[in-house]
Amino acid sequence: MTFWPFLHFFSFLVYLVFAAVIIIKNPKSRLNQLLALSQIVMAIWSFGKIFVHSPYSTREAANFFDNISSIGWITFIPIFFLWSALFAGYIKIFRWRLHYLLGILSGLFFIQQLNGKILVDHIKTPYGWGNVWSHSLWTGLFTGYYIALSLIAIAMLIIFHIFTTDLVKKKQSRIIVAGMVIPFTLGFLTDTILPFKGITYIPDLGNVFSLLLPVLSVYAMVKYKFLTITPAIAADNIIAHITDLFVLMDTKGNIVEVNQSVLNLLGYSREEVANKPADFLLEDKASARQLLMDMANVDSLADREAFLISKNGREIPMLFSVFKLKDENGVQAGFVSIGKNLSEIKKTQDALWQAKEQLEEEVEARSAQLRMTSAQLSRSYEILKLIMDRVPVGIFLLNISGVVEYVNDAMVFIAGMPRDQLVGENIYDIEAYKEIGLHHNVRHAAETQVPFFINKAKIVAYYAKKPMYVNYMGIFVEDNTGPKVVVFVEDITDVK
Repeated sequence: MTFWPFLHFFSFLVYLVFAAVIIIKNPKSRLNQLLALSQIVMAIWSFGKIFVHSPYSTREAANFFDNISSIGWITFIPIFFLWSALFAGYIKIFRWRLHYLLGILSGLFFIQQLNGKILVDHIKTPYGWGNVWSHSLWTGLFTGYYIALSLIAIAMLIIFHIFTTDLVKKKQSRIIVAGMVIPFTLGFLTDTILPFKGITYIPDLGNVFSLLLPVLSVYAMVKYKFLTITPAIAADNIIAHITDLFVLMDTKGNIVEVNQSVLNLLGYSREEVANKPADFLLEDKASARQLLMDMANVDSLADREAFLISKNGREIPMLFSVFKLKDENGVQAGFVSIGKNLSEIKKTQDALWQAKEQLEEEVEARSAQLRMTSAQLSRSYEILKLIMDRVPVGIFLLNISGVVEYVNDAMVFIAGMPRDQLVGENIYDIEAYKEIGLHHNVRHAAETQVPFFINKAKIVAYYAKKPMYVNYMGIFVEDNTGPKVVVFVEDITDVK
C-alpha cells in the first residue's frame, strides 16, 4: 500500500473510532448522534479515496469509488450544519423541517453526481487519479451550496460564542470554529479550486484535513465534558439558573438546599438556612407543619398560597407546589418545593383594579357628556330642519352623482310636485335642467367647491303648475356621508 492510500485508510479507521466513541459516550444525545453520523460519512469519503488515490486503480475503478466517496463529501456539510445549529441553540431550524430539505438536496446532488454532472471524470496522476470537475450548472450549484452552509454554520457558532454566558460552551464553540475553518479552507483549496485551475499534481485531501475536527472535538470532550451531561450536572445547573424559588428538604422537613433566588429574595446566606425546619421561612408555621402531614398521603400538592418572611421581617406573597422526592428504589428521600414570588403580580393586580375603577369613572363621565352632546345635536337638527322647511326659498340637496336627497317644503310648493317624486330624481337626466345649464353648474361646484348662480332661468317643461322664471344658487358642502351640493331656488315669476 503506497502512502496516499495508507493515509486515507488511516483516516477511515480514525473516523470510525471517533464515531463509536462519540455515540457510546452518550447515545441518547441528538448532538452526539449528529456528530457520530458526520464521522461515518467522513469514513465513507475516506474509504472511496483509498482506491481513487491508488496508482493501481483503473479510471473505471476511480470513477466507481469516487461515486461511493461522494456520499461523504455531499452529505457531510449539511449534517455538520445541522449539528452546529443544534449546538448553538437554533432549534427553529428543526421545527421548520429544514433538515428534510437538506436531505432532499443532498439526494438530488448525489443523483447528479451519478449522472456525471458534478465530478465528471478523473485524470491519471503519480498518486493515482485526480478530480476533473464538470463546468455544468450543477457543479456551480453544489459549490455555492457547500460554501453557503459552511459559512452559515461558522457564523452561527461565532455568534453563539460572542453572546453565550456559559463559559464552558464559549470555550467549546471556540474549539469547534477552529476545527472547522482550518480544514474546510484547506480542503476547499485542494478538492475544488486547484482541480478547477487544472492543477492535479496535488491530491484532494479534504477528508484528511477534516480529521482536525474530531480530534479537537474529543479534546473538548475530555477537557470540558463536551456533549455529555450527568444527572448531577443537570440538576446543579437547573437549580442554579431557575428564577423560581427552589427548596430541597429531607423527610423531616428540614432544609437541605435552596437556590440563589431564595437567598436573594429573603436576604439570608446559605449557612443561615441550612438544616433549619422549612417553616423557618414561612409566616404561618402551623400551616407549614400541616402541609407536611398532608404530604404523607399524596405525592404532590400544587398551587398553595403562603407568605415568606425575609430576614428583615418583610412578608412576601408566594404560590408554591410541593413534591415527594424518591430514590431509584421508590423510597421517599425528601421533598422539593417550587415557589413563585407573587409580589409583582399582586402589585399589577392592584394597579389593574385601580385602573379599571378609574376607567369606569371616565367612561361614565364621557357617556354622560356624549348623551348631552347627542341631545344637543338632535335639538340643533330639529331647529335646522324647521328653519329649512319654513324659509320661502326652495332648497334641494344633491350628492355628487346628481341624485336629490332632500327637498324642503318651499321646493315642493315651487315645483308643484310630491316630495317622494322629487327625492331620488337625478337632475342630470332632466332635460329642463340641462336646457338652463343647471347640471353643468352642479358638476362644476362639486369638483371646484366654487358657488354658482343662474339668474332668471325659464323653466317650461319640468315644474307642474306653469312656466316659471327661477333664480338658482348652488354651494358645496360636506357631511359625514360625503360631499354634497345645496341648491337654493327662488321663484321670481311674479316679479318677472
